[in-house]
Amino acid sequence: MAAVSPTPTHPHRPVLDEELRRLRARVARMGELVDEGISQAMAGLARRDVDRCTAVIAEDAHLNALHRDVRELCFAILLTQAPLACDLRETLSLLHMASELERMGDHCVSIAKLAREVAHQPEVATTVDLGAIGRSCGEQVRGVLSAVIARSADQGRRVAAGDDAIDRAYREAFGVLIETIATDRESVYTATQLVFIAHHLVIQPVSDPVQGADLNRQRAEAPQLGPYRLNMHPEGPRILAARRREHRLEQGRPGECLSPVVEHVGEQLELAWRQPHLAVLEGDGA
Repeated sequence: MAAVSPTPTHPHRPVLDEELRRLRARVARMGELVDEGISQAMAGLARRDVDRCTAVIAEDAHLNALHRDVRELCFAILLTQAPLACDLRETLSLLHMASELERMGDHCVSIAKLAREVAHQPEVATTVDLGAIGRSCGEQVRGVLSAVIARSADQGRRVAAGDDAIDRAYREAFGVLIETIATDRESVYTATQLVFIAHHLVIQPVSDPVQGADLNRQRAEAPQLGPYRLNMHPEGPRILAARRREHRLEQGRPGECLSPVVEHVGEQLELAWRQPHLAVLEGDGA
């Protein structure tokens, strides 16, 4: 019986492996910068350190340059190496991740700018701990990067599952700060800036097919609910957002589907409308 000859190695494989290694390293460095940006921006807020906030804003240029390098390297791999199967998926995934990390860096800049605004304002007496939310967000970024380096889908899903705790902390902080705005006129400006900071801290969860399955189940449990009653459903805002996307697709307008970030803003606004002290927003003539 003739021996089976081994599968020949693709002649471009060493070059492709090296370029993928460089791509992973650049994306990992972007993640480190985002983690540092979150930490420094929140430290600037807590210590009212204007110089530290300014440094966070300046460092965003480095992150943007890395993002450009990642895009160019990804396009070079696609055009010159013609990756297939898992290599193609990894290249496109890293390209998408770099875009998300760049967006997170922009949120860090926004937090730093807002922190500079409130640095000279009187402190607000509140139980909200934005520092804890910031630390949780940093842990999420580090967890995602660890999952990428380990190439572990299970680890990525565990990180995604932890996003629910951050969402709950954000909603609690949102409610407390809105209550402060409604009851303490002297704290309106500072509390409003803290609301915006809390919003910028909320990082979009990692895409997970399990989360999609749960959402489909919850949608099936409440198919007949109208928009008002659906707002009372635990996952009402997400279900409403999914319905809006489906409607736009059914109308043949996929290009008008809102980005995940815009959809997220809409979800949080719907949550705000459900706050008892904002009931006037749902009243007649509001």
